[in-house]
Amino acid sequence: MGNRKKEQDNYTLYQKRIYNENRILIHYASFLSVTVNTLAFLLSFFSEIMRSSRLIYALGAILSVVCVLLFRFFEEKQAGTSAGWFYGFWSGILLETAVLGTLMQPHGNAVTFCVTLITLGALLLDRPGRIFILMASASILCCLFSFLSKEISLALMDLINITISLIIGIFVASYTSASRINDLLAKGRILKQRDKDPLTNLRNRKAAQKYITDYLERNSDLCAMLIMDIDHFKTVNDVFGHMYGDKIIRETGTKLNQIFRSSDCICRLGGDEFMIFMTKLPDKDIVLKKAAQLNKSIFTCLNKDHRKYMISASIGICFTDSVKSTYSQLYKNADSALYSSKQNGRNQYSVYRNELKDTSIS
Repeated sequence: MGNRKKEQDNYTLYQKRIYNENRILIHYASFLSVTVNTLAFLLSFFSEIMRSSRLIYALGAILSVVCVLLFRFFEEKQAGTSAGWFYGFWSGILLETAVLGTLMQPHGNAVTFCVTLITLGALLLDRPGRIFILMASASILCCLFSFLSKEISLALMDLINITISLIIGIFVASYTSASRINDLLAKGRILKQRDKDPLTNLRNRKAAQKYITDYLERNSDLCAMLIMDIDHFKTVNDVFGHMYGDKIIRETGTKLNQIFRSSDCICRLGGDEFMIFMTKLPDKDIVLKKAAQLNKSIFTCLNKDHRKYMISASIGICFTDSVKSTYSQLYKNADSALYSSKQNGRNQYSVYRNELKDTSIS
């Protein structure tokens, strides 16, 4: 039960990537289907065996062309990632090969259909249960066509061949789907590690920049960028050692996760510098309250050799304007506000362009 749930979670998590893989497959398979059916249609004018199937070849080519055009249309419209498109296409392929191997060739075996069953299992990426329903339904239909159009001995041979092909196809589908999903998981883990800061497990600078840039291009809601710097960190690092400095950095990352929303983009820029990008803000007050809470949370007094060492945070805040903002503009403005906080005594936040008075936490 647990393994099954985990498998379902994997399919849900990588639904978009699974859709993209199937989309690419359908793209090439459609062109291949157009080519094969068109050639078969032309050859039917010269072959007595293929003449009876001319109409099927023509319909197959036309439907494949329609499929290619529909896919291009919906890709341009950025339509939803429905699996119905893929199953509709493969249902058409299976139906065509079933008719060709039975109704159009009553004196032969349904070899093409059997090969298509096994090929489908190797190509279509989805939950094996769904693939089984498609393959089993098509197999039952093909067997029905066979018993209606062929002698009993040929029909029984088709039944045996189709059953064996169905079993092989399901096995191939289960194995290949599991392998490809594992590959997606492995790639996902690599990408996740690439985008994370190893010390805090927050986003790194590059990942945050990409996220913010993409978000600003697609949205125009009120957002805020906060850049935070730990005051006197170099002194604390030198006095208490680098391991203790790393501990402060990790604890700061934990505090940031506790204070800010799960939807906020939190990243470590490097060293003792952090950045937070908040989206879909109802007003600016929520940002100021979070900044004040962060100042209060970071403020710590350390003692060593009868001396006190203060740890605090300087924060610069910049809001998106009514005009379309860019990552570089926000970063520059938030960094300017951060500089203002440091110049005014540290342990406070400043809002760019003096939109609000600086607030200090002592």
